[in-house]
Amino acid sequence: MIKYREIMKDIDKFLSSPEALVITGMRRTGKTTILRYYFDLIDDRNKLFIDLENIVNRKYFEEENYEKIKKNLEFLGLNFLKKAYIFLDKIQFLKNIPSVIKYFIDHYNTKFFLSGSSSFYLKNFFNESLAGRKYVFEIFPLSFKEFLSFKNTDFNISDKNLEVSRAIYDTLSPLYDEYMLYGGFPQVVLKDSIEEKERAIEDIFNSYFQLEVVQLGDFKKNNIVRDLMFLLMKSVGSKIDINKISKTLGVSRQSVNEYISFLDGTYFIKIIRPYSTNRVTEIKKSTKGLSM
Repeated sequence: MIKYREIMKDIDKFLSSPEALVITGMRRTGKTTILRYYFDLIDDRNKLFIDLENIVNRKYFEEENYEKIKKNLEFLGLNFLKKAYIFLDKIQFLKNIPSVIKYFIDHYNTKFFLSGSSSFYLKNFFNESLAGRKYVFEIFPLSFKEFLSFKNTDFNISDKNLEVSRAIYDTLSPLYDEYMLYGGFPQVVLKDSIEEKERAIEDIFNSYFQLEVVQLGDFKKNNIVRDLMFLLMKSVGSKIDINKISKTLGVSRQSVNEYISFLDGTYFIKIIRPYSTNRVTEIKKSTKGLSM
């Protein structure tokens, strides 16, 4: 049985809207699970779930004439004479998909549920072509509240007025230590042993590098991006020195900034900009360095 995620209460509000619902976030945060949950929830047989990581499935959409795509989808069982629901998982693998989605929304009133692991991709290809036709929901690793749910505890930490007694602290402390040490990836949280958790984290890292950096990044020097990832992993919570990183990796400042932007846009890191109540000061500071 699926564990309910906090973001789902926001998605629920738009199930009946005509706009496409886009779930984005880093790999292994639960996007596909949520997409399949809503696929099962839709009480209509005129629906289709397609995993675009499968190169065979991508071919259904690789037509210049979109009416031929319609024929392909009809072959798979959809009837466009009535409301159709299309669930597309891992949309980042098809760069022409935004215009296809727009066509079917405008001409056949099709409801789309989409997932993609790269906001970098969405910002570059989705904003213009699907303006006014989509709602985007970002999913992240589990919050501590969700973590406790996945650990099958009944602890209620939603009460803002909760007084943390010594007994409550002693109960939650080892769970919080585990959460801080291994993070909130559902796949990792559900593992029992330390070895399983470590292997799962390693697999997530390798999967991200191969599918996001190598396949989608289109960088000439993937090894440099890999080395940058390791450098940044040692600098969590610290200010980033672009000049120092540039010299260490032997690449230009511009390249470092492009790599960091990509890693931020694909959810590997989160850039925290310098904060100031003065907007002009904040912008000036942000040009001098980045924090993570």
